[in-house]
Amino acid sequence: MAQLPTHYLSLLLGKNSESKEPLAPTEIRRAVIEELGEHYTWYDKSQKRLSAVWVIGTICIVLLGTVTTLAVALGWSQSDRGRIIVAVISAATTALSTLLATFATRDLWQLRENGRIAANDLIARACLIPDNDNQAALQEAVRLLNDAHKLEEAQAKGFFAFLPQKSDDAGKSR
Repeated sequence: MAQLPTHYLSLLLGKNSESKEPLAPTEIRRAVIEELGEHYTWYDKSQKRLSAVWVIGTICIVLLGTVTTLAVALGWSQSDRGRIIVAVISAATTALSTLLATFATRDLWQLRENGRIAANDLIARACLIPDNDNQAALQEAVRLLNDAHKLEEAQAKGFFAFLPQKSDDAGKSR
């Protein structure tokens, strides 16, 4: 268990940590499923938010682009007011598409969806933690929590890989 992050160790020790009695296998299973369920919920909410941003943003880009095209085709851009409206709509379309691309919204959505699927798989495996052998239950719990930690690390690495990097004063990426 030494390789587990400390918050997972305390999870496995549970309320019995003061008496140093190990958790019963069913309590181990319940605690692991509950912990993994929190992971699943976070990934699920994150991917739903990102999918909404991507879908709504993309629909807005298409609609704003269509309105701009129609405005120009119908001659609205001939007047001063029309030119301003067309320019504002074009700028909004450009800004929205740039934001979606710069922050890799679709890629992050996919990353979080993969995290949700992986967390769901961990929960399914946790349901199979044996309830008749304390040592086997503890070993499987450690294995699953280590896998959850690896998932967190992979998600963090993937998240930051999609974000634009800061540039120094010379314009070089770090």
